[in-house]
Amino acid sequence: MDAAADRRRHGPVMQLYFGEVALLVASSPEAAQEILRSQDLAFADRHMTSTTAAFSFGGRDIVMGPYGERWRHLRKMMTQELLTTARVRSFRRIRREEVARLVADVSAGTAVNLTEMGARLINDIVLRCSVGSRCRYSEEYLEALHAMARETSGLSVADLFPSSKLASMVATVPRKALANRKKMERIIEQIIQEHKDQIKEDLMSGNVAADQAAADSKSCSLDVLLRLQKEGTSPLPVTNEVILVLLMDIFAGGSETSSTTLTWTLAELIRSPRIMSKAQAKMRHAFPGKDTITEVDIAQLSYL
Repeated sequence: MDAAADRRRHGPVMQLYFGEVALLVASSPEAAQEILRSQDLAFADRHMTSTTAAFSFGGRDIVMGPYGERWRHLRKMMTQELLTTARVRSFRRIRREEVARLVADVSAGTAVNLTEMGARLINDIVLRCSVGSRCRYSEEYLEALHAMARETSGLSVADLFPSSKLASMVATVPRKALANRKKMERIIEQIIQEHKDQIKEDLMSGNVAADQAAADSKSCSLDVLLRLQKEGTSPLPVTNEVILVLLMDIFAGGSETSSTTLTWTLAELIRSPRIMSKAQAKMRHAFPGKDTITEVDIAQLSYL
């Protein structure tokens, strides 16, 4: 397929078919603006395949959910309760501790797999910010998450021919995606239950923060969701399913994309010695004699 030639022949907007699935191609700035701005609501929903339906609870999460009242309330919880600037800033200590742990491992002088270490770093940060601590299921969860990413990165025959019962029977990717989602679901449900048990234990032992407002500002995402569930004032009831899908969206969106970005960034720096040397020189010039660079310091590194 020659996109440039097809555009010259058919114009800036084309409709293609992948099997039974219609695909609209916009290949000009004007067409893209019309779709993304002027007709945004008409194109707000993502196409649901058998594979994406398997991992998104049939489109009941934020990532694949259809635009509507439920989706707006879920997004509002995410932006106004879980990912506010103040709350993200309150997790700075967690990020600092996990990065220090990574640096200590790298400094040991032995051969390391930076891809695996980077994925583990991001996963541990996301887990601690989300549920308050690292967990013994992190390796198992990370394995299922990576498998899910591989399975949802392409199209299966059932995705291309959704009306075909035969295609649904022979396609293995949707079944694998569902199995991995259920595995991740079981892990998160176990984490939630253990967290609830810990809260009960703390209450019984009197280990409760005196200033509840201060405690709330430092609480993890799961604490916030459990508080909203207990208060019962949200327009969308915060059921166990809502907690589950929001945490899975945070884990999937925070872990996989961030670790992939980190891996590619390191790979590009290693592949380009000139850029690596320039970045190192800029850092040494900005912070002469300083051993540890903090998040506040990074704002001064415009080149990076």
